[in-house]
Amino acid sequence: MQETNKSVRPYAKSSTFPIVHFTQEERDELIQIRTDIEDYVERMEAQFITGVQSLDGWDKYIKKLENMKVDRYVQIHQDAYDRWQAVE
Repeated sequence: MQETNKSVRPYAKSSTFPIVHFTQEERDELIQIRTDIEDYVERMEAQFITGVQSLDGWDKYIKKLENMKVDRYVQIHQDAYDRWQAVE
C-alpha cells in the first residue's frame, strides 16, 4: 500500500481525492452500511424534492441516518484517510 501511494503520487493532481485502502473488515462493514444508507437517501431525496416528504421531517431523516450507522461509515473513511496521511 505504501509503495503504491508513493509511486502514484508524483502523477496525481493535488486536487484529486487520495487513494485510500480499507481493511477487509472495513470493506465488509462499508458494503452493508453503504447499501442501506444509499437506498434510504435516494428514496428520501426524491420525496423531499417532490414534496411527498415535508422538510419538517428533516430531523427525523437525520436521526434515521444516525441509526443506520452513518457515523460509523464516516469513521471508517476517516481511519483510512488517516492511514493514507501517515504514509506521506
